[in-house]
Amino acid sequence: MRILRIEHNSFSKTRNNGLTAEDLFSVFPKESISQLFFRPLGKEADDLDYAEYNFLISDSDIVSKLKGAKKCGDQIFEEVEVHGENNITSRKSRYAKIRFLRDALWSTNVWKTGELKQWLAQVKPDIILLGASSQTFPFKVATYIAEYMDIPCVLTCGDDYIAYPQYSKWYEKLQKSRLRKEYKKFVKRCSACFAISEEMSECYSDYFGCHFNVLPRPVDIPMFSEETRREKPIISYFGGLALNRWDMIARLASLCGDIAEFRVYSFTPLDENMKNRFGQTGVHYMGALSGEELKKAMRESNIMLHVESDDKLNSSFTRLAVSTKIPEYLVSGRLTIGFGPSYLASMKVLSKHNVGVVIDSQTKNEDIIKYLTRLTADYEERRAIALKAYKYVETNYSKEKITSVFALTLQCVVDSYSNAKK
Repeated sequence: MRILRIEHNSFSKTRNNGLTAEDLFSVFPKESISQLFFRPLGKEADDLDYAEYNFLISDSDIVSKLKGAKKCGDQIFEEVEVHGENNITSRKSRYAKIRFLRDALWSTNVWKTGELKQWLAQVKPDIILLGASSQTFPFKVATYIAEYMDIPCVLTCGDDYIAYPQYSKWYEKLQKSRLRKEYKKFVKRCSACFAISEEMSECYSDYFGCHFNVLPRPVDIPMFSEETRREKPIISYFGGLALNRWDMIARLASLCGDIAEFRVYSFTPLDENMKNRFGQTGVHYMGALSGEELKKAMRESNIMLHVESDDKLNSSFTRLAVSTKIPEYLVSGRLTIGFGPSYLASMKVLSKHNVGVVIDSQTKNEDIIKYLTRLTADYEERRAIALKAYKYVETNYSKEKITSVFALTLQCVVDSYSNAKK
């Protein structure tokens, strides 16, 4: 089975969606995987360890083609180290700032080139796996290739762009309306669909009138690791700081006072406002880590922190998605604290299964302080919850289990489609 992965970003050891993809595709041999991906600018590929064949089309390529260039997109053979939100692709082009203008750029169809067709002929994919996004053009690219190669499609949804997100500007509302239409058209042609959380699965299954399988991020299960007792526990946050997450961290740290040390590990560069706020609340910004350094930082922590903003706009974007960090937190042997709206999918994972502690951000400050004081002082309580979380991940997020079901589903889709053509 040869799989074509179509996504905005390539496989990655640092980006959340790229990390999740690597975990999912680790079960397949590299020579059976190809990826077609898009970037606003530049020609970087984060990680080529998981796909034998790689093709990148950027917005810049399309602009150049419209100006008379011969090529539009090309195969990628070399990795360029990409540092999260600090690299060139984070500086959004004018087309990426307003999504429907970017879609308009791609609607010129100049990406339908001989080079792309030659690459597809070389790759010979049996199935397309499309990662849903906030743009319409990837759906059109995937549909074009599916029809050209006569192969089935599968959709994976990690973030919600169509159900709960709220917008105020007219062009954002227009984009959401157009996006919903593209989703509906593409879902109809899909042989299988996946959602990252139970909440998203239920919502999308009802909205589209077809079943969405739950596909969480799988993780390796290490030996249970005891935290090192400290008089002043270390509370660590790992991940991006967008959608006002940085402010939520500072809010909790300001209430925690001197009973714990707050550390933030993130690829997000701090602006002056963030630096000042973290400085005022005693939050230590540790920068970005990956690989063994990241694992070491997790081992040094006593409590893992997950936050989501409680303002109406930002919480509308995170309502259905489960952070890809949650499984890593839960298997770490440390207590996980969630701070933000308790109705969000990420928070529900912790509260519904009693595998972490959720502190709703609407709770009175004095009650939050009491709760934090107790948790930072009670090692045995932290250990008991962490052990339960570890066992929960072992049962529900095991890479071996999730990837085997995922691979079997894709193979069934390919076999069914092939038999239907006979």
